[in-house]
Amino acid sequence: MVLAGLIVVVVAAVIAGAFVFARPIPAEAASVQVVKGSVRVAPSNARIFIPVKTGAPVHAGDHVKTGPQTRAQIRYPGGSITRLDSDTEVVVSQLAVSKAGTQIQVQQLAGSTWNKVNALLKGSSFKVTGPTGTSAEVRGTEFEFKVVTRGG
Repeated sequence: MVLAGLIVVVVAAVIAGAFVFARPIPAEAASVQVVKGSVRVAPSNARIFIPVKTGAPVHAGDHVKTGPQTRAQIRYPGGSITRLDSDTEVVVSQLAVSKAGTQIQVQQLAGSTWNKVNALLKGSSFKVTGPTGTSAEVRGTEFEFKVVTRGG
């Protein structure tokens, strides 16, 4: 009887996980490209990081975290990219595509990123913010953004 109860719990957890992680891919989704190492994504509707491979979608609100000795990038609609160094965590806080323009905002929580922003059409924006309120809002350029933590 205990085994039957355990099986029911495991099946329920798998079904619940499928609903949490299985979302339709809208046109405004970005995608992860893993160059080397490990990348994990926590969907906006869950705070559980799951390992992903190249091509995995990234939606507004998703957390993306790289492991040690990792190189990866997020490719956004329109071709702009954010390259993530080892031990970096970002939240794609805004990702919207409409006739009025593309809005991309990334909150960087840790690590180092290099961002290549394609020339943006009128009404579009690309912004990276850090945990201390520092931000860079750009149009058609390349820049590096680092979050440095200082030990006590």
